[in-house]
Amino acid sequence: MSTYQPPAGPNPGFGEPWPAGAPNGFEARGGFGPPARSGPPSSPAAPGGFGPPPMAPPAKPKRQGPVTILAVLLIGLTLLCCGVPSAGIGAALGGGLTQPDGPSEPPNMPAEFPNTNQRYLPGTTINDVAEQWMKKDNGWVCTPPEQADYRLSEAKNRLECVPTDKDLKYDVDVAIEYDGDNQLTQVEASCNFKPGAEMCRSLFATMADVLYLNRSENRKPAEEWASKNVDTDNTTVIGGIRLTVSLSPHQITAIPYS
Repeated sequence: MSTYQPPAGPNPGFGEPWPAGAPNGFEARGGFGPPARSGPPSSPAAPGGFGPPPMAPPAKPKRQGPVTILAVLLIGLTLLCCGVPSAGIGAALGGGLTQPDGPSEPPNMPAEFPNTNQRYLPGTTINDVAEQWMKKDNGWVCTPPEQADYRLSEAKNRLECVPTDKDLKYDVDVAIEYDGDNQLTQVEASCNFKPGAEMCRSLFATMADVLYLNRSENRKPAEEWASKNVDTDNTTVIGGIRLTVSLSPHQITAIPYS
């Protein structure tokens, strides 16, 4: 049996001539058999030929520990809920582990900081107003109000002082509201006479003077202001006390100023 020789000229289908003296593909394979397959590297070798060695299977991904998963979830929730920029995540997490800077003790409050003592008329006592001025100097009578719970302020007690003269007791009066002897919340003098009456001027000026018995530097300014403004609607602040005069009703009122 003679061996098949390819025709001279180009090899059909490949475009190149067989080299002289080189065996053709059939001879190189030693006879009939399927050619080697072309395909991906992982394809098995064709039977009867040599293919690439099988590739090792890809490594399984490592399972993430619960701590790592929890941290990722927390960061994701932070981004969704709070809108924290990604660049600031590390700083935000790190900042939660550090102690804030600041004083270990609260600062001292300044002297002018609001306190309960500012509810009372400074330097004024119930003894100066009711006992000395009303009772001893003028012979007036001071009693609690007929309506026991009647108050104009939040004080615990109220005294209403009126003259013993029957012709005056319904025209002038002084009311004092207080919590304790040196805790007066309000003093008010009323005068029902017409503007220009000397009785009203004397009552208002004297009350303003009594409020400052223990602070001589304020006595004269307060007395002069009340005397000048007896028939006006006016207000002023002297030594931590607000003095207010009104025409209707005609009265002068003293309350703490803070």
